[in-house]
Amino acid sequence: MGRQLVSEMLFLADAIGKKILSFKFLNSAARGNQKVSKYPHNISMHLENWFHLNSSHPYLTRKQISLLSERTNLSSKQIRNWMSNRRRKSKKNPIDSSLHSLLNLSSIYS
Repeated sequence: MGRQLVSEMLFLADAIGKKILSFKFLNSAARGNQKVSKYPHNISMHLENWFHLNSSHPYLTRKQISLLSERTNLSSKQIRNWMSNRRRKSKKNPIDSSLHSLLNLSSIYS
C-alpha cells in the first residue's frame, strides 16, 4: 500500500513537472523569444552609447538627463526608467571587459 502511494505521487509529480515545462516552452514559443523594443533604434542607440561610455558610473546627473531628453524626445522619467532597467540588465548579464574595446563607441555625451 505504501509503495503504491509513493509510486502514484512520483507519477503525479512527474506529470505536473512536464506540464509546467511544456507550458513554459509553449509560452516562450508563442512570444517568439523576440526582444521588445519600446523605442526606435536610433533612440535606443543614443541611450546605449551613453550607458557604455559611462559604464564605470552609469548614473545620470540632471544635466545629462536634460541633454538626453532633448536628443531623444523622451521625458526625464522615461530616461531614468530606461537607465534603471539597463543597469539591472547589465548586472544580470555582465559584459566581459575585453569586449568593451570592440564596442568602439564615440564620446557623444559627457
